[in-house]
Amino acid sequence: MRFHPAGSLPEVRSVTDRGLTLRSFVRSSALAALVALGFVACGESVTLVDVGDIVEVRLSTDSAMVAVGSAVQFRALPLDSTGALLVAQDVAWSTLDPAVATVDDTGLVTGMAIGVTQVSVSVAGVEASAIVAVSPPPTIVLDQDTVTFSLAAGAADPPPDTVMVTNGSTFPVLGLALDSITYGAGAQDWVGAQLSSAAAPASLALSPMTSGVTTAGRYTATVWLFGIDAENSPAPVTVVLDVAAAPASAISVNDGDGQSAAAGTTLVTRPSVRITDAFGNAVSGASVTFAVTAGGGSVTGGVRRWPDGARGVRGRCVADGARPRRLRESRRRRLG
Repeated sequence: MRFHPAGSLPEVRSVTDRGLTLRSFVRSSALAALVALGFVACGESVTLVDVGDIVEVRLSTDSAMVAVGSAVQFRALPLDSTGALLVAQDVAWSTLDPAVATVDDTGLVTGMAIGVTQVSVSVAGVEASAIVAVSPPPTIVLDQDTVTFSLAAGAADPPPDTVMVTNGSTFPVLGLALDSITYGAGAQDWVGAQLSSAAAPASLALSPMTSGVTTAGRYTATVWLFGIDAENSPAPVTVVLDVAAAPASAISVNDGDGQSAAAGTTLVTRPSVRITDAFGNAVSGASVTFAVTAGGGSVTGGVRRWPDGARGVRGRCVADGARPRRLRESRRRRLG
């Protein structure tokens, strides 16, 4: 590449791959940049021209769309009367509404808010402009943000569920990926997640893995979805696991055992029992019958039901003499 001041050699013109004729250059640093852009190759000679030769300025694009928070590059192309490109000219950029989009000294336009504005460039008093539309950034949209699975302790895993992931903006959601899975208190690592695609639309398959979860209760996990430049990335999907008690398998004394009372009086504490499943979870909904098995006395009333699986006498336990009395409790039915 050779640089020559104006008049030191005949003017040299060359047609670039962009269909423009290169005509002038003044700074070697800018020329190196021009080579990088493909306007000129090493071995070509260029010459200075007067800025008065500029009769037209074109922009690299007449219009552009950019997302809020993102940027798009504009380039100014000063031309002479023959259509030759006049390089290395002083360029001034401006925007009609900086609240919608801003532009820096290099022509980099950044979207600031949703709307439409005009970006202008001026070279030696010759101007050009382009329309810039600023749209919302990519947004991860979920058809459901909470998925609930239910099962009894020790039962087989529930079938998987699917969350559809789409885009809520003009710009695509790319680089869609699982960011992480976080768990609340209690059991961990009980849900699997898999995306069908790295770009929206995609489906998120959620699969419960509950073989180690045998304690009744509610568990929660959050699956976080990442998307490049997405406004709401990472987006959360809440997964709920409700584990109920398995069918009743054991009964034990809960309260009221070993009491004594005067004949004809009611025991202070009503006898009660606790019903549990094979994993020690309290089972509700089972009927329990209390009966005197030795020593006389009576049991009146029905069955009291508590949510925690305890069962007690609703009425009274009355002693009829000084002898010890014994109650028997039995489950009449089980609900699983």
